[in-house]
Amino acid sequence: MNNLDHINAFIAKYQDDKKKGLSFAKLNGGVNINELKDILLLIRRKNVFDNTEVLIKVIEITEYVTSNLFSERDYGNVLNILDSTDVILIELIQKENLGFNTYLNLKIKHIKALVLNGLIYDAIYRTYDVLNSFKANKKLVTQPDYRDILKRIKSLLSYIRKSCVQTNNLKTSVIFKIKEKNFDRKLICKGIHPTKDQDLLILPQHSRPESSSFYLSIGSDIKYFRGIKKFWFIFHLLISYSVNILSKYFWGYGEKLWPIVSFSIGTIIFYTFLIFFEYIHVLYKDLKYSPDIISSLYFSIVTFTSLGYGDIQPASDSVSRILMSCEALLGLLLISITIFLIGKKSVQ
Repeated sequence: MNNLDHINAFIAKYQDDKKKGLSFAKLNGGVNINELKDILLLIRRKNVFDNTEVLIKVIEITEYVTSNLFSERDYGNVLNILDSTDVILIELIQKENLGFNTYLNLKIKHIKALVLNGLIYDAIYRTYDVLNSFKANKKLVTQPDYRDILKRIKSLLSYIRKSCVQTNNLKTSVIFKIKEKNFDRKLICKGIHPTKDQDLLILPQHSRPESSSFYLSIGSDIKYFRGIKKFWFIFHLLISYSVNILSKYFWGYGEKLWPIVSFSIGTIIFYTFLIFFEYIHVLYKDLKYSPDIISSLYFSIVTFTSLGYGDIQPASDSVSRILMSCEALLGLLLISITIFLIGKKSVQ
């Protein structure tokens, strides 16, 4: 009996037992777990991935078995079976014999079942599998259900993030918050409001752009609007996208301290060189002054922190005053954000 015949015999036995009304059991009657594990191992080792129909039937059996194993809290066998099932699913996705939506349905079902049974780390591991499969499948962007896939993955990330918070796994929740925000940006590119889940494009599905590029999406959709609607569409998407990008690189969506500290230090150093090379003219005790590098750094820090001792001050020309005023405003903003992030980290 070859490998495929062996698998078909197992499927036939399962279907026959199901018709007889035999309930799930580990050792006798219904599906034998050890036999199922052997079949899954056979598929993985012998690379039996050519017959999609047979593999999908095996996956249906694993779904039936794992749901019963969850109810019996037999988590060891659950994880073993899910690991083997994941290998089959990924192989089917790569060979394009299984739709990504079907794959996503199964994965979300598994992940939520794991979370509900307290297996949060296993759920996190499988969520990364979903993200990796999404990144690897470059053709998804051309599929008509791409927008729906984006929304469902974002919803999954939100679910995992909240689960991590509930289990006091705060560092992981921060990681998933950042990933969730990255999917917000992908949704904006497709004309979907990231927080309200509101479709900004009142267009038929086939008319919508398939590119994941924000600018191509804007260019493709602008022709469908006139007057104030066109202005609102452009304004809303530009603001949403810009805020998302700034939040990502400026302070890591409110979760990272080092980008804002780095930007603050960079601002101080930038103004130091502007002063030192006399692009900004300064006065010392009301007299024209050519500061050395230490004095330039001192004046930049004093201005950035809004201390304003008054010994060194910008000259009366407009450019110098405007530039130093901008540094003072930047300093107020960046110091406020830094204090907020430090307080947030302390609370966490």
